[in-house]
Amino acid sequence: MKKQITPKNHHHLSLIFTFFFLLSCTNNAKQDFEKAKKELLLLDAAQRKFHFTKNASGLVALFSKNYMFVNQGEIKFPNEKKSIARFKAYFDSVDSFLRWDNIEEPIIRFSDDGSVAYVVVHKMVILKEKNKVQTNTTDYAWLTVYKKLNNEWKIDCVTSTNK
Repeated sequence: MKKQITPKNHHHLSLIFTFFFLLSCTNNAKQDFEKAKKELLLLDAAQRKFHFTKNASGLVALFSKNYMFVNQGEIKFPNEKKSIARFKAYFDSVDSFLRWDNIEEPIIRFSDDGSVAYVVVHKMVILKEKNKVQTNTTDYAWLTVYKKLNNEWKIDCVTSTNK
């Protein structure tokens, strides 16, 4: 005997379908955040590479059009050209980077919709400046705010401190 679908049965089937649909959405969102976390860690590694290779243009290419940074009591909104010039001058003053490493695992958090992320890092930067015998060691912590723009993470804001 074939069981007929009644309004009551139909309701139960709808609830079961909805439950599994929502469960699959939750799992996909979780996977998306894991994927995004990996992408952000790759961007952290890219920033390290750009420091060691002294590639100002490559570093600045990671910035959004509205990039800003907060440091030493100032808020600045440099355009791409000014950012490249600033990093080029910095890199030109450095003979070599010895360390640009995370001391602790980066802390990564996301907005509910996944379009904004912030990454808190604690880094040890050791470099040898040109025409100096001693190395320069700085213990930094900073917050980087990323925005997902055209399916790509861009650095929107950096707030930096050092000990």
